[in-house]
Amino acid sequence: MRFVSRGGWTLHEMLISMCVMSGVVGLAAHAATSQLRFFRGIGEIVAVRGQLGQVGAIAASVLGGVSPGEGDVIAASDSSIEVRVPVGTSVVCEGAPGRVTIPARVATGNALSAFDELPALGDEAHVFIADSIGAGWVRTGLASGPTTGGSCLHFPGVSETWVLQLREPLAIPAGSVLRVSRPMGLSVYRASDGRWYFGGRDWNGPLGRLNVVQPIAGPLKAYSADPSRSGLTFRYYDRAGAALAAPVTLTRIARVTVHARAEGRRPVRVAGIAPGTGFTFADSALTVIGLRNAP
Repeated sequence: MRFVSRGGWTLHEMLISMCVMSGVVGLAAHAATSQLRFFRGIGEIVAVRGQLGQVGAIAASVLGGVSPGEGDVIAASDSSIEVRVPVGTSVVCEGAPGRVTIPARVATGNALSAFDELPALGDEAHVFIADSIGAGWVRTGLASGPTTGGSCLHFPGVSETWVLQLREPLAIPAGSVLRVSRPMGLSVYRASDGRWYFGGRDWNGPLGRLNVVQPIAGPLKAYSADPSRSGLTFRYYDRAGAALAAPVTLTRIARVTVHARAEGRRPVRVAGIAPGTGFTFADSALTVIGLRNAP
């Protein structure tokens, strides 16, 4: 009788192999869990800093072009600011009492009009007039949006024109520079979910008021009258750098600082930043905005 020797594992070898494999799998799972925890923590940190960056970027884009000396700042407090933001600029083709004709916005061709949005009811027109008496800006409201028609004899290259109806019977001379603006509000507010956000309010011309606030960035820390703890604080300074105390003299504002604070929603654990468990990442950002048309 012949005995055939066949390869195989003994029970001891199998137990040892399973123990080694369990150790390898455990090390791999631990490494994978650590990596997931790391990337989740980094994502939370990036989200917080991203929201803070949006607060500063939006505030700078809105406030940078306002002119306090011309009345563009309507209201200012530590938690909100309401301003008139530029919608567009143009030159006057023709003027008649209560009406003005300007070049229409076109995709290509003349650059005599530049509008981010169409002029609308409730917007304000600032017209620069220079004559023998003097020069300065004249303000008047728009009674309607643009309609087609009119002519532009002073600028032969203009093929399309808009007619704007004014609320006052002003006769604006041809060649005058016209700037259109409308109100907009920025503020920190508490939403229905109980969290605090940086929000904006755009203008509703037919109703003659600002619309309901909409979130722009956040959530932020809760608002507090204590500026060292508040999730968002506006501060105002004059040309000399002196802080303007409340109530703020609006025409003296030359610089605005926006200090935003935010905190993550979930605890993070990132080596070198948040080594302990249960650590919630928090950060702040200070944006300094110099108003280019400050007095």
